[in-house]
Amino acid sequence: MSEIKRILKKSKQILVSDGPKALLIGIFSKVRGRLLANRLNHGQLTVREVLSNKFSNIQPLQFMKVDRSEYRLNIVTDSLRGDSLLGWVATALILAVQYCNKENIPLRIITRTAETNPLDFDNFLKMMELKKPIGVEYYTDYDRYLKRNHHKLEVSEKDIFIATSWWSAHNIQSINLRKHFFYILQEVEPFFYPNSDEQLLCEEVLNNRDIKFIINSKLLYDYYENNNYVNVAKNGVYFEPAFIKKLYSASEASFKEKEKFNLFFYSRPKNPRNLFYRGLDIIDEALAKGILDENWNIFFVGSDVPLVTFPNGTQPKFLGQISWFEYSSFLKTVDLGLCLMHTPHPSYPPLDVVSSGGVVLTNTYRNKKELYYSKNIICRDL
Repeated sequence: MSEIKRILKKSKQILVSDGPKALLIGIFSKVRGRLLANRLNHGQLTVREVLSNKFSNIQPLQFMKVDRSEYRLNIVTDSLRGDSLLGWVATALILAVQYCNKENIPLRIITRTAETNPLDFDNFLKMMELKKPIGVEYYTDYDRYLKRNHHKLEVSEKDIFIATSWWSAHNIQSINLRKHFFYILQEVEPFFYPNSDEQLLCEEVLNNRDIKFIINSKLLYDYYENNNYVNVAKNGVYFEPAFIKKLYSASEASFKEKEKFNLFFYSRPKNPRNLFYRGLDIIDEALAKGILDENWNIFFVGSDVPLVTFPNGTQPKFLGQISWFEYSSFLKTVDLGLCLMHTPHPSYPPLDVVSSGGVVLTNTYRNKKELYYSKNIICRDL
C-alpha cells in the first residue's frame, strides 16, 4: 500500500509541476521499460536497442547545421523545472547568464529529461537578482521516446556550448561545430558509479582534449590534478562558490537565546556520496549518549528519506525536498548542520548553513582536510 501511495504522490507532483504531457511521458517510459525488458527476455531486442535503453542520457541530439551571424551560448542540462534549479544546475545557469550579459549575447537552454518552462527560469533570475540576457531560447527533446520530436536543433559555428555533466558533455561532443566547448565540473563524476561502462564513458569525456573545464572549488581542482587527470588540470580553471545575501544570511533571531535548538541533517539516501546511513548512525549514537537531548529538534531535509524513529523514541521532522525559498527560510533557523560529503568537493549545504548563521559538522576526504571558508565549519575524519 505504501508503494502505491508513493507512486500516486509522485504522479501528482509531476502533474502539478510539469502538466499532463509530462505525466503521460512518465507513464509511457515505465510501460516502455517493461515492454523492452519483456522483449529482452525473449531475445527480441537488437544490440542498438539494448545500448540505447541502457544509456538513454547520452542518446544523441538530432541537429542540423545552419549559418548564423552572431554568437550564442548554449547550456545543456537535464531539466529546468523549479525543483531542479538547486545546487549545480543553479550554479551552471548563473555562470551562463553572467557570461551572456558580459558578452551581450543570447542564451539557449537545452533540456533532455523534462520540458522547459520559461516561467521557472524567469523566477530563478528574479530570485538570484540576475539580469535576463538579451535573448533566451529553449529547446527540449525530452519526448524523443514518443518519436514525436521532429524539431532538430539548429547549430552553427557561432554556437558556444557549455555542459553541466559528463553525459551532457557527451551529447555536445556530437553536435559542437567549434574546436572547443566548456564543461562546468562540480564533482568527481566517476565516483557516481562502480567500475562500469558508465564510469568508462565518464572517464573518456574527462580525457577529451577539446573540452575546457570550469571547476567548482580549488579543492576539487586539486583532487583532479593530484590524481592524474592531466587533461582536466591542464585545460581547467577553478572558482569558489558565492552566496547571495538575499537568500543566505543570518536573521535577527539566529543568535538569540532559545529554548530548543535545531539540527539540520542533509538526507539523501539515493545519493551514496552523502553518507545518509553513516549520518543516521551518528545521530543515533549522539542521542544514546545524551549529546543530543530533548533540547534539540532534528530535521531531515532531502528526498526519498525513510520514516524512522530513534531507539529513545525521538522522531525527526521530515521536510522532504523543499523549494529554494523554503530552504532559505529554514536555514536561518538552523543552529547545527550535519552535512556529509564523501568526496573532495565541499558541497553546498555546509556553506549554506554557515552563510546563514549556523555551525556545521562535515567530513574530511583525501585532500579535503579543512574547509577554510569559515571557522564555523567543523571538518573531521569520519
